[in-house]
Amino acid sequence: MTALPFLAAILAFVLFGLATDQHHGKRFRRACPRGRATRLRATAWTLLALALALSMIAWGAVFGAIGWFASIISGAALAFAALNFIPLPARRPRG
Repeated sequence: MTALPFLAAILAFVLFGLATDQHHGKRFRRACPRGRATRLRATAWTLLALALALSMIAWGAVFGAIGWFASIISGAALAFAALNFIPLPARRPRG
């Protein structure tokens, strides 16, 4: 149960990253459409709220807030590392 807030925060920040043209373009080879970016950001905010609720359930009110803050910091750091430093697979030529 204590790992779920961290996983939700990591996924949220990956979605925030993919909502930008830079990361979306690097991963999907095209700019992120406005509607998709809005849905990605809305889902990311929902996941951050879910991470807060899970932190409160797992650790209580006081330590839950601290755990949530730690989970969003670590989630942002891991998402940044994943989006910027994991190499893209090589594209095979068609044909």
